[in-house]
Amino acid sequence: MNNDSELSRIVRGFFEEAINGHDLQALDTYCSPDYRWNGSDHSADALSDLHGLAAFKRLVGEFFVAFPDFHTDILDEIVGKDRVVVRYEEGGTHASDFLGVPASGKKVIWPGIGIYRIENGLIAEEWFQSALIERMRAAAGIPGA
Repeated sequence: MNNDSELSRIVRGFFEEAINGHDLQALDTYCSPDYRWNGSDHSADALSDLHGLAAFKRLVGEFFVAFPDFHTDILDEIVGKDRVVVRYEEGGTHASDFLGVPASGKKVIWPGIGIYRIENGLIAEEWFQSALIERMRAAAGIPGA
């Protein structure tokens, strides 16, 4: 089942329907109930490792509140074995406080890379790196950003 086109379809559906469509219920279609989100190298505690789809849905919902027009554009994709790697650009208007950064009211766009592991037709695990915190702090005029 894990052919390249099927893996790509799963990850692109995740982004288009759930993330860009702001549809938390669509995450059930694309993600395992035991979804693991690995962000432990990130500077924000709220973006550290999460386990379970319910925890991931809560975090994604917080993104949708902080950035009501949140959107992700996939710029590059590499598919192989059981993984899809995407280089993306995402963001939106920073409308409410998020991760300890006050709302700037400005459009904040950040680059990132995500690695998605597919198991039994669902995304089971994600690893990511992004410039979210740095870009939000810069937009809010926080020194040292």
